[in-house]
Amino acid sequence: MTDLEYLFLSDNQIEDVSAIKDLTNLQVLRLENNEITEVQALVGLRNIRELSLAQNPSLFNVQPLLANEGLGRGDELDLRFTYVRCLTWMRLLIKE
Repeated sequence: MTDLEYLFLSDNQIEDVSAIKDLTNLQVLRLENNEITEVQALVGLRNIRELSLAQNPSLFNVQPLLANEGLGRGDELDLRFTYVRCLTWMRLLIKE
């Protein structure tokens, strides 16, 4: 499982993503339309280049993702229909 590069878990009522933290080869992770509230477990996913957290209405804070060394300029981060504040989102957008 640690060699997994693509994981699609949309529409599964997921609240806790801590089980994903050891999947360090993930490049694409789609978690749309769940109940995710915390993203700290995603910090160690350094190969991620496409992350979708859209339609997680309980998601307010993605600041832990600033510590993800792999997520930055040129990568895709989808936060549509979440309650993430614009300031946090903008910091991710300009991250090198």
